Amino acid sequence: MTRYPVWFCLLAAGCSRGPEMSIEQLGGSPPAPGYSLKQLSGVRDGEVVHAAAEFTGADGELALTLRFRTGVPTRLESGTWVWTRGGKRQEGRVSARTVEFLGGQSGRPSLGGVYDLLPEQGEPAYRVRWPATELAPK
Repeated sequence: MTRYPVWFCLLAAGCSRGPEMSIEQLGGSPPAPGYSLKQLSGVRDGEVVHAAAEFTGADGELALTLRFRTGVPTRLESGTWVWTRGGKRQEGRVSARTVEFLGGQSGRPSLGGVYDLLPEQGEPAYRVRWPATELAPK
């Protein structure tokens, strides 16, 4: 009888939704409410995946340009970001906290994860997350 509650919990955990898309404010950065993933495009070329993520919100647009090396685990090799907000432009580099990559050997690959946006100088300003999403052709 005690097996059933354990089995049910495992089933419920497996059916739960992954992380929602969000842009989290870190440190003293201004908040970024209401942003959504507009487009995730890219191409896999052997072990390398080139991807571009575009987010839009009421006050601007955020663009990430990312390069990954597939493997176990898949890792972010390089990334940059440009955010145009309220008539101002910020930019910097991207650092991966987690990478979610679904290979796409029989179809288009999917990409997601948690990424920190680092300004030219300083600590991470924002944390961007989105669930694994199929890459649209570039």
